[in-house]
Amino acid sequence: MRVLYDRINTISATNENASFPDDNMLTPYQGQLFKSTNTTSVITINSVTTAGVNGNAFYIGNTNATEGSYSLYDDTNTLVETVSFDVDNRDSLIDIITGTKRQGFIEHWQLFGTYQPAAFKLVITLTTTAATLYVGIIRTGLADHFTNPNYGWQQNIIDTSIVNSTNIGATYILNRDKIRVFNGDFIAMPNDDFYKFQDLYYKLQGQSTAFYFVDDGTSSRQMCFGKLQQPSSTFPSFELGNWSINITEEL
Repeated sequence: MRVLYDRINTISATNENASFPDDNMLTPYQGQLFKSTNTTSVITINSVTTAGVNGNAFYIGNTNATEGSYSLYDDTNTLVETVSFDVDNRDSLIDIITGTKRQGFIEHWQLFGTYQPAAFKLVITLTTTAATLYVGIIRTGLADHFTNPNYGWQQNIIDTSIVNSTNIGATYILNRDKIRVFNGDFIAMPNDDFYKFQDLYYKLQGQSTAFYFVDDGTSSRQMCFGKLQQPSSTFPSFELGNWSINITEEL
């Protein structure tokens, strides 16, 4: 499991639609969109410059981009690497009528090829096959690694739709967002992942962040941008700690 510590200081984008500004990518709400005036945009991100800043990944949530590339610069503004990528459509919806994939709530997680031990600049170019490019959220910084959750990891859905029934039996439905909720636990050595995860919760201070879960046995992946609820812990043995965690997706 990887959890992203945000290191963004400033963000700007070309082809900005003034009604959907680039600052929308920094809000905690993936439904608050940045929109380009056409099919592409170049997004420039500068990390914070405080001591100890570092980075090795970025996350994009709720986008209709189909492909992209990024250029990474170190703290001396020297080009470190340039990489092209296809935007992950793992979370695209399936049209139940046609059985084909349709553009849905797409997320993308990308690890840098070169870890950055200091401040950095990230330039991301995104392109879509649709008429207009949009992006809900971007985060970049340090993707810290933790033990994967135990088997039995659960995903549930909160339906925020409003359902009203009348006295004659009719039902009126206002369709609204469906929010994913993840919960489970993982076991870790107290002096390694256990206390490090506790420190993560303190540092987030209630802010949402990107999570990335990997099943090494099946190579399956799950991404989520959400809020870590207050975790609880038990100590099944002297050498092990058990975290029960709950993550609520932010839309």
